[in-house]
Amino acid sequence: MSGIDLLFWLPGRRRRTGEVTPVENTLGYVFRDPELLRTALTHPSVKASNPGAPDYQRLEFLGDAVLGLVFAETLYADASAGEGVLTDARTRLARGSSLASVGRKLELGQCLILPENGDSARIRDTDTAHEDALEAIFGAVFLDGGLDAARTLAQRLFAGEMQVEPERIAQSRSPKNRLQELVQQDGKPVSAEQRRIEYRLAAESGPPHARHFEMEVWVDGVCCGRGAGVSKRAASEAAAEAALSARTNSES
Repeated sequence: MSGIDLLFWLPGRRRRTGEVTPVENTLGYVFRDPELLRTALTHPSVKASNPGAPDYQRLEFLGDAVLGLVFAETLYADASAGEGVLTDARTRLARGSSLASVGRKLELGQCLILPENGDSARIRDTDTAHEDALEAIFGAVFLDGGLDAARTLAQRLFAGEMQVEPERIAQSRSPKNRLQELVQQDGKPVSAEQRRIEYRLAAESGPPHARHFEMEVWVDGVCCGRGAGVSKRAASEAAAEAALSARTNSES
């Protein structure tokens, strides 16, 4: 367990009036039910030694939906933006790397409750842990204070980001989206038997709470790139980036 959460979570210890944890100070939100925050910061790896312990996975599921709604609601206020632009803007905000960046600014990795083993330091530094913990916190805030509280927190943490900016969106498209557009625009015919773009799992390793994946991207039946990451999504993005780099190098 990280030292940051010991302020009032010691066994039998109750929160005193006005007492706030450092992570609540950072968030700018004080939980009425601090156990929700504790669960939001509990990594699934704790189940290896304590199978009945709650972890952040269910809150992460809820927080993902809450963030998606808050992003969509805020972006929708721009009446001049069409559906495509709004979708791209929401995708940019909800992308794993964007959420992980916010999680790192909050130093959520250092706040995680983890088993005491040699793998804890590595887990604390992963993008996946920061992304998942951030989503879990939004799920916890939604349950604790409702949609208004989640909306206020999102506006604080994503200040200046929840805007429709077509040029910025185009520059920040994910590698998979950019590769898809490039393939669609190259004008090459494709036979009915071939899929235009396919992502295939090449390898995976590691324990259940710290998996490592390698993905390949195939275009018209040809492997064009390979990438690795701590999730299939991250590995697929890395594979698409490798394919884009290969195309750029072949054209230069």
